[in-house]
Amino acid sequence: MIYKNIYGGIVLKKNIFIGCGTALVTPFTEDGIDFDTLKKLIDFQIQQGTDALIILGTTGESSTMTLEEKKQVAKFAIDNVHKQIPVIVGAGGNNTKAVIEFSKYAESIGADGLLLVTPYYNKTTQNGLIMHYTEIAKNTSLPIILYNVPSRTGLNIEPKTCLELSKIPNIVAIKEASGNISQIAKIASLCGDNLHIYSGNDDQTLPILSLGGIGVISVLSNIAPKFVHNMVFDYLSGNYTLAKDSQIKSISLIDSLFCETNPIPVKSALSMMGYDSMRVRLPLVTMSLEKQKILETEMKKFNLIWFLLTKRGCICNLFLLKSYSSSMSPKISPNKPSKHLVALTCSIKSSIASIHPCVSFSIISSIKSSSMISSIYFLRGFCRSVSTALLMAVPSTDIVNAW
Repeated sequence: MIYKNIYGGIVLKKNIFIGCGTALVTPFTEDGIDFDTLKKLIDFQIQQGTDALIILGTTGESSTMTLEEKKQVAKFAIDNVHKQIPVIVGAGGNNTKAVIEFSKYAESIGADGLLLVTPYYNKTTQNGLIMHYTEIAKNTSLPIILYNVPSRTGLNIEPKTCLELSKIPNIVAIKEASGNISQIAKIASLCGDNLHIYSGNDDQTLPILSLGGIGVISVLSNIAPKFVHNMVFDYLSGNYTLAKDSQIKSISLIDSLFCETNPIPVKSALSMMGYDSMRVRLPLVTMSLEKQKILETEMKKFNLIWFLLTKRGCICNLFLLKSYSSSMSPKISPNKPSKHLVALTCSIKSSIASIHPCVSFSIISSIKSSSMISSIYFLRGFCRSVSTALLMAVPSTDIVNAW
């Protein structure tokens, strides 16, 4: 947890993770949790190289979950990650005793850390904050990340308060989502390595890294984990221009992910990518159609929803093509394919060309002329290559079920 610096014996804190921690959404059915989809989301994050998972936070809609649901999700996530990356459990609240009880539960099931948002609604003082976090820290050995998001809680953790809390051994970091770069600079100046800083805003990842931050707890990484991971490590490894270009490239997409209250847009985005059970719970409501169009446009620019086009167009056409090829005898190869079949195959070709270059390159190059479509062997191979390429690019229950 802690070690001593040889320079003056200053106690420094070990970090829970460096890089990109994804503030994971919680997939809801009409009456509970969709654990099948949660497993797919976890697997996707690990496969794409995210550095930690943060569950039951703001993005996870913990405020509209029952205690039993929170316990189930926390245990499921920890069990299915298998210690491949840290799992940090959101356990904050405005009832100190209840936070302590849930923190103990998280520790008992193998959580790697806790994310504790400031008490909301009560509007305690800075001294109250110190006492709140001190009492929690006394009752768990898990490393704690403070979570400062005054726009939601109505309460700001001031830099001097951070300094006092940084003296507690297992308070190791702060997720800073105040948006106040000057304040974050003061926290870095006062606390140094005794309180690591994670950006809590995707659009401020690089500015906070430049102040000594060690990563981001990200909403964007729900849909682009590898991109966010690479951006952070590009910066930390000294590739500042590449990291800067990535931050700037992502700004419009980030804006669209926060054009309505989080996690409404990111759940809409994941739904566009083919994930099930992306409803939000009241009092949150479904994203407006106008804002959905804006989000869809930005995701297309980022090459994130080529699959949306696949769902709308290609799967239907592939079904027809597969049915057509299955009904043909392998021994029969018509001299001229029907106009309908040529149009169908060309439609798929065009759709894929506009969808995603990684998928389209290998497939489109094989469709050189309509005469090739006359071969039943080509037709069946084409169906297989399209479905395989789509599955490799983005795992999806829609495509899996379709084939």
